[in-house]
Amino acid sequence: MTDEQVARLRDGIVRAVARHCPDWLAARREDIAQNALIRVIEAWNRAERSGVPPHSYLVKAVFTAVAGEIRSLRRERTVGLDDLRDESAPASGAPGPERRAAAAQLGHAIRACLAALIESRRVVTALALMGHGRERIARLLGVDTRRVDNDRHRGLKDLRRCLEEKGFRP
Repeated sequence: MTDEQVARLRDGIVRAVARHCPDWLAARREDIAQNALIRVIEAWNRAERSGVPPHSYLVKAVFTAVAGEIRSLRRERTVGLDDLRDESAPASGAPGPERRAAAAQLGHAIRACLAALIESRRVVTALALMGHGRERIARLLGVDTRRVDNDRHRGLKDLRRCLEEKGFRP
């Protein structure tokens, strides 16, 4: 697929996720769209097809991604709150306002630092942070695993340096 086709594909998936995703999952729509896009590209490449998949295929992929996210959240809720409770968190199990603000600041800093990386490192680093392994990243991008290892290592190093400059330390 060309970059233009991937961009159009992503736009269509984002619109489909917005239509099919429940309101209570609105904060995760971007993640759901990204997961659906990765699944579609992988499946399309495995089938060795060219061009952009048909609309019906995208709708099924989006539905699967939304349903998977709902199942994942339900599984997370089955873990006892006592097992996950942070001593500094309020008794309700929800993070306090300070913790939410700190997490939001860190999220903004990570996005800004990722945006500052060169493109090849940014893509590989973002995929690695989403939990994708080196073989999967190599397949998605059509590069060898040595290139993925190199870009991931340098991208994470640059990301750590940028975050430290912004005052975030491990």
